[in-house]
Amino acid sequence: NNGACSGKDKDGKIKPGHYRRISKEAWDHLADVYKVDSAVIAVYGTPFDDISRWCVFADSSKINIEAMPQPIIPAKPEEKKTPQDLLAKQLKESAALIPKDLSGAKKMLGMGLV
Repeated sequence: NNGACSGKDKDGKIKPGHYRRISKEAWDHLADVYKVDSAVIAVYGTPFDDISRWCVFADSSKINIEAMPQPIIPAKPEEKKTPQDLLAKQLKESAALIPKDLSGAKKMLGMGLV
């Protein structure tokens, strides 16, 4: 997992850096507590670990969501319906058409209108 920073281990091999995802509010609190005044890396939505979507801002007050790549929302896979699923759906839809209160129908039957 590539992090925000990288370095070299004792054998000179490049090793990935480490980072933690935190909210802007948490960052602002930590920056205030530790008196940090530095650039921030921000990402809007998923995938969080795609570094091509990361944006660097001078400080957290300069974060502009409109300037950031939009989240990638995966398409919902289409569900395969069995004949039983389709029949159950039709029955459910038909049941919704039957009035819950049948008193009007009983009156109509009693008057010979139906």
